[in-house]
Amino acid sequence: MKNRLFKVFVVLFSLLLISLPVYAQWWDTNWKYRVPITIKENSGSNLTNYQVNITINTQALISAGKMRADCGDIRLTYLYPNGTEVEIPYWIESNTCNTQNTKIWVKVPSIPANGQVTIYMYYGNPSATSLSDPKNVFYFYEDWESGSVNNTIWTVTTTGGGTAGVTNTAAYQGNYSFYTNLGGKNQQTTLSTNSGVVSCPMTCRVDFYWEMPTANQINSLSFSIDGTTKASSTTAITSWTLVSATNIAAGTHTLTWSASTKNKAGASLTAYIDYIIVRGYASVEPSVTLGQEQTYVYITVNNYDSVTWNVSSSVESKTGSSSVSNTLIITLSSDTLTSSIINNPLYPNYICSVSPTSVSTTPASSYTFNVNCVPSMVVSLSPSSIIVYAGSYNTSTLSLTINDPNINSVSFSCSSPSGLTCSVSPGSLSSNGTATINVSVSNSVSEGTYQVNITATSNTGATLTQTLTVNVRQVKVYFTSNIPLDGANLTYLYLPIEFYTSTNTVKIEINGINYTLTVSPNSINRVGLYYTYSSPSGLPSLQSFIGISGGYVSFRVYAIGPVVNSTEIRTVYLPPLQFYVNYLSPTPNNGTTSNLWLLQVAGEVVDNTLSQDYCYLELLNPNTSTWDNVSYLPNCNGYIYNTNLQAYAKDTGTNYEVWYRIRLVNSQGLSYIAPARVIYYSYNSQTVSIVNPSLSYQNLTYTIYNAIASGSNYIVFAPGSYRLNLVINTTGSVTFLGTGVTLQPLSVASPIITVLNGNITIDSLTMYSKLFVVRVDNGNLVIKNSNINSDLYAIQTTSNSTVSIENSNVYGKVAGIYAVNGLSSSYIYNSKVSSNVWGIYLKDAYSVIVNYSSVDAKVFGIVIEGNSTNNVIENTNVSAKVFGIYVKSGENNIIRNSLINSEVFAVKFDSGNNVIENSIINNKKVFGIYSLANNSIRNVTIYGGLFGAYMTGNAQNLRLYGAKLGINIFGSGYIGNLSLDSGNFSIQYNGSVIIRSTNKAPSVVGSYVFVGNQIEILGSINANITFITDLTGNLSVIKIVGKLSNVISNTTTFTPQGYGIYGLYMTG
Repeated sequence: MKNRLFKVFVVLFSLLLISLPVYAQWWDTNWKYRVPITIKENSGSNLTNYQVNITINTQALISAGKMRADCGDIRLTYLYPNGTEVEIPYWIESNTCNTQNTKIWVKVPSIPANGQVTIYMYYGNPSATSLSDPKNVFYFYEDWESGSVNNTIWTVTTTGGGTAGVTNTAAYQGNYSFYTNLGGKNQQTTLSTNSGVVSCPMTCRVDFYWEMPTANQINSLSFSIDGTTKASSTTAITSWTLVSATNIAAGTHTLTWSASTKNKAGASLTAYIDYIIVRGYASVEPSVTLGQEQTYVYITVNNYDSVTWNVSSSVESKTGSSSVSNTLIITLSSDTLTSSIINNPLYPNYICSVSPTSVSTTPASSYTFNVNCVPSMVVSLSPSSIIVYAGSYNTSTLSLTINDPNINSVSFSCSSPSGLTCSVSPGSLSSNGTATINVSVSNSVSEGTYQVNITATSNTGATLTQTLTVNVRQVKVYFTSNIPLDGANLTYLYLPIEFYTSTNTVKIEINGINYTLTVSPNSINRVGLYYTYSSPSGLPSLQSFIGISGGYVSFRVYAIGPVVNSTEIRTVYLPPLQFYVNYLSPTPNNGTTSNLWLLQVAGEVVDNTLSQDYCYLELLNPNTSTWDNVSYLPNCNGYIYNTNLQAYAKDTGTNYEVWYRIRLVNSQGLSYIAPARVIYYSYNSQTVSIVNPSLSYQNLTYTIYNAIASGSNYIVFAPGSYRLNLVINTTGSVTFLGTGVTLQPLSVASPIITVLNGNITIDSLTMYSKLFVVRVDNGNLVIKNSNINSDLYAIQTTSNSTVSIENSNVYGKVAGIYAVNGLSSSYIYNSKVSSNVWGIYLKDAYSVIVNYSSVDAKVFGIVIEGNSTNNVIENTNVSAKVFGIYVKSGENNIIRNSLINSEVFAVKFDSGNNVIENSIINNKKVFGIYSLANNSIRNVTIYGGLFGAYMTGNAQNLRLYGAKLGINIFGSGYIGNLSLDSGNFSIQYNGSVIIRSTNKAPSVVGSYVFVGNQIEILGSINANITFITDLTGNLSVIKIVGKLSNVISNTTTFTPQGYGIYGLYMTG
C-alpha cells in the first residue's frame, strides 16, 4: 500500500495477544484477506512438490467486494515450520472463477507422511493481476492452446499417408486439441514427448482425454509410457474420455500416443487428444480443510510526512528517535488502539492533531489514523501576480488564516528590489482577516518580472513568507508599418489602423472625436474604417466623415493605462466614392435588333470600397411595369434565353421589345442601377439551341453538329457535366455558352474541342482533360470567362490560327498555351496562365499580345522562338523558377510595363532588336537581364541576383539594386543613366560611346576597365578608371563630374581633385 503501514508490535503485553486478532505471519499486507488451508497427508508417504486441488466459493467473495472479479488477486503461500512463508505456484481451472466451485490447483513443496501443513490463500488486492499458470504447477501440462505443435517438446511422425497437427475443430476444453486423420490402410501417426521433457520428482500419474469418433474397419488408438501400453482401443470413442495411468515411478519418461489403420480397404481413423497433465501420485489423495477468513489488522497513518516525527515504541518507527521532533503515540489496551500526539514547541510553524483518538480492533480489519499537520497560520495572495505600469502602482490582497489557538498576533513585513516600493496595510492582524499589499514602480524601472516578498511573523515564533510576482510594463503604443503614412492619398475607401499597444484599452481619435476600444494587450491590433458601416470594433463609417465626395481624415491612438501615451497624428486623403457598373461586350447596344432569343450581358464593376460586389440582371415586366430580378450574374456576366426571355417581351406591333438593366450591390449595402437598355427581337427570331447532360453522347453530338450545320450561332449547355469530343469545321461562327457546366473528353486521347475551321467562342465553361482540352488546327478561337485545365496541353495550336483569351484561367501541366506554326493576331487579356513547364510557348508567332494577365510556370514563364515578331507582353506579371521570359529567336518583340520574377534568368535574349521597357525584374539567384545581342533596354529596374545585368547592347535608365556583382557589359552600344546601389562595373566595350551618365553609384565601385575610346559623362562616383589600351582620337574624356576619381592610361594619369569639370586631351 502507498501509505506507510504501522504494524502493531507484540511486545507490549503478552496477555493482550489473545484478544488482538492479528496473526503471527502476514505474507504481504497489500493483500487484505486470507484463508488458512490445512492439507493432511493420508497415504503414509512423503509428498514433494505435490499438486493439490482446492475447491472454494469465489462467487461469494467477489459479490462481497473482497476479491477481483477475474480472481486475479489470488495468491497461495506455504508456511514452513520455521515460520517462513513463501509464495507457491497455482492454477485456476478455466471457467471456474466467480463460481461456487472454483477449482484451484496448487503445488505444495512438501507434505510429511501422515502429517499436515498449512497453506494460505490471499486475496483483496484490487491492483494485483493473475499469476495463474498450469505449467508452473504440474510436472507436465499440454492443452495445445498455442495453436501449433512445439517441436522442442513433441515429435510427430506419420507413415503411409495421413495428416496430424493441432486443430480447432474439436477440444476437450479451450479451443485447440491434437488430431490425426488417417484416410487409408496401413497408415500410422505417432505423437511422443521428447527426451527429458516429462520428469517426475516422485511417483506420478498421467491424465488426458481422447476421442476417436471415426474408426472404420479394425483400427487402433493406443497410449504407452516408455514403450509399455497403458490404454488402447480398436473401436470408436464417440465422446471425450478420461484416460489415467497411475503409480508411475519417479524419473524421466517418454509418453507416446499411436493411431494406425489395418491393411484393409476402406480403413480410416480420426482421433483427438487434449488436456494432458502429469502430476504427483499418492494412493490416497491428501484431504483439504478450509479455515476461517482472516483480515490483517494494520494501521495507516495519513499525512505522516508533513512534519518530522518520533514514533512511540508501540509502532514501527519511520525516522528513528529524535529529541526535537513531534511524537505520535499509538498504544494497545485490551481490544482498543488509542492515539495521542505531542507538538514540540521547536516546530511552531505546524499544529498537528490525530483522529480517531481510539478504535476497537474487533473485528479484525484495517485501521487508519489521520495525522493532520497544518501550518500554524496560512497566508495567501490574490492575485499572486500583478501587472504594474512604470510610474504607477497596483495592489494585491493578503488573506490570513490562523490554525494555532496560541497565536493572537501576526505582523507583516515586505521587501522589494530597487525601483519598487511595497507596503502592507494594516501592518498586523490579531485574528483571521485581510490586508492590502501596495506595490509602486518608478518610471526608471525597465520592463520585466520582479518579485516582492511578504513575511508574516506570529507571537509564537511561526514565520511564513509568500512571493508576489510583479510584471512591470511600460505603456506603449505605436503605428505599425502596415498603415498609410502621413499625407498619403489612398486609392480605396477603407482606412486600416494597425498599432501595437501594451494596454487592453485604447482611445482612437478620428477627426477630433474619440472612440474607446477594448483590444489585445502586448500585441498588434488592427481595426479599420469601412465606407458605409461601422467596423466590428465599433468605429464609425468613413461616410460619416467624408460623405461621397472624399476628404481628409486625421487619426491617432492613445494607450489608456495608469500613464497615457499616444501615437503621432496622421492625416490621409480618401477619394470620392466610385461605385457603378459599365456595360461591356457582349452586352448589346441600346436599341439593337436581334433575330435570336438570347440576351448576353456583362458589366465592369467599379467599386473603391473594398467590398464584395454582386451583379443581378433585371428585366422590365411588361404586365406589371416593375423590374424583376431574373438572374444573378457571376463575375457580372451572364445570359438569359428562349422562354425565360420571351416572358418579358412586349409586342410593339412591329417587333418585340425587352428592357433590361444591371443592378449592382455590395456587402456594405450600396446599390447602383445601370441605365436601362432596350433590345428588339424580330417576329421571326430563332430560339437558342440547348443541350442537356441527360442526352446520350450520340444525341448530344448530333444536336450540336445539327445546330452548327443549320447556322445556329449559339449553343447553350444546361448546367451539368458532359463528355464530348467535338470536331468543328464550319465557315460560320458558333458560341458555346453555359453556367455551371463542366466539359470532359469522352475519349481521353482526343481534345474536347478540335477546331479545323470557323470562328469558335467558348464562354463561361469549365473544361478538363488528362491530355488535350482545346486544339486549333485552323480558324479563330475565343475563350472568355472560362476555366481550362489539363494534365498535358490546355490550349494547343498547330497552324496559322487566332486564339484570344480573356477573363479566364488556363492551366496545363506541360503547357498552358502551346502555339506553333504561326499563331497570329491573338491576345491574352486579364487572364491567368500557369503550368509546370511552359506557361506560354510561342513559335513563329506574330502580333500576339499578352496584356493585364499573369503567367506562372516552374520552368519557362513565356518562351518566344522561331520567326516570331511583333509580339507584345505588357502590364503582365510573369513568374518562373528558371526562365521568366526567354526570347530565343525573333525580333521586334516587346516587354513593357511588366513585373518578371525568376530564380535563374528573369529575362533572356538570345536574339536582337527586341525591347524591354518600363518594367521591374526580381531575380533571386543569377541573372536579372541576360542579353547576348543588341536589344533596347530602357527604364528597367532590377532587384537581386548575382548579376543585375549581363548584357550586350544599349540601355537607358537602368537601375540595379542588391546585385552581388553589379553589371557585366560586353560588346558595343551605350548605357545612359545607370544606377547601382552595390556591386561592381565590369565593362568591356568596343563602341564609340561608353557611358553617358551614371547616378548614385556606390562610394567604392572598383576598377572600370574600358577597351573603347570615349567616356562622355561620368557622374558622382569615387573610382579608378583604367584604359588598358592607348586612347585614340582627339578627345578621350569630355567631362568627369566627381571627386577622388583617377583616370589612368598607359602614358598618362589624370587625378581630379574635388568637384569640377575636367578634360583630358590626347592626340592620335
